Amino acid sequence: MENIKEKLQGLEYSFAKKLIFLLLLKQIIIVFSDLYFVGTRYLFYDVVLILTVTPCYVFTLVSENYNFQKVGKFAVGYLMLLNIIFSILYYKDFPSVISYIFMFPIALTFYYSIRKSIYISTLFFLTIPFSLLYNYYFVDNVDKSDSLYYTFSNTYTVVCAFIFFVVCFYYLMQVQKLKAVLVFLEENSVTIDPFPGLERNEKIRFVQESFLEDIDFPIPFYEDLFSRIEDYMKSQKPWRNPEYNLKQLAKDVNSNTQYVSSAINSCSRNNFKSYLNDFRLNAFITLINNKNEEFSLEDAYLTIGFYNRSTFNRVFKSKFQMTPQEYLSSQSN
Repeated sequence: MENIKEKLQGLEYSFAKKLIFLLLLKQIIIVFSDLYFVGTRYLFYDVVLILTVTPCYVFTLVSENYNFQKVGKFAVGYLMLLNIIFSILYYKDFPSVISYIFMFPIALTFYYSIRKSIYISTLFFLTIPFSLLYNYYFVDNVDKSDSLYYTFSNTYTVVCAFIFFVVCFYYLMQVQKLKAVLVFLEENSVTIDPFPGLERNEKIRFVQESFLEDIDFPIPFYEDLFSRIEDYMKSQKPWRNPEYNLKQLAKDVNSNTQYVSSAINSCSRNNFKSYLNDFRLNAFITLINNKNEEFSLEDAYLTIGFYNRSTFNRVFKSKFQMTPQEYLSSQSN
């Protein structure tokens, strides 16, 4: 599970680095286009944006460990606020500024639930009518001499916004996959090692018990694993420990709980608890058949791995349709 958390953190950091680098690269290119088309008219704003983005990029490079959630929420909030100001004041770049709006719902999903992301995005989309009203009532028409510049600027920025959207969407899907696996493992108390993650040409696959129940023959992989389990259970007798569990067995046979559970289900048609109790009950029968050894019933169930007599009686009766005492009487007769 720790391996998955590390992969998740690595994906988040990689997303931050790539997106901020693209933002910085885009702004540098804008500076040169502005100088070419309109001289130094927008140089102040371009420099302010570069000075804002550059420290963020340097931070992602030099910082080996930071809180992605807290820093990310602040960064996205700042960019949204900046975008609102630009979309209202810089009506000449309205198409390009608005194009960024469609990136923010995806970016918000990294930090908030889907419902909260929708609420915030809905409020953010109110920028559009505000910008249109401001453009209609308070701003003069665009100079024809600058039309080529604005055509280039809007087209270039829309293309960049689309690239940013694709990058955000890709990383969001990868992060959500790992989060889904992490939730599954935490809720089902399952560990998987080694875990391939989301590496190229590899897939995650969980074998479900319901699927295995429909199979009339054991899968070779599980057959080999079950053979190792049987050898270990017979030679080491770990079932004598009342606290022995599936996780410990998986560790003892160098596998994981999902595979061990599936192997037992597939090859013995029992769940782990029933499989473990079968060894205990067989040991009790062997103890009874050993005429040279005297024992009390209480000593017997403690020796073979049961916590108390009531549990022992219930499990025994479930398998043999009689109580241990009745079984003892039938054997003596």
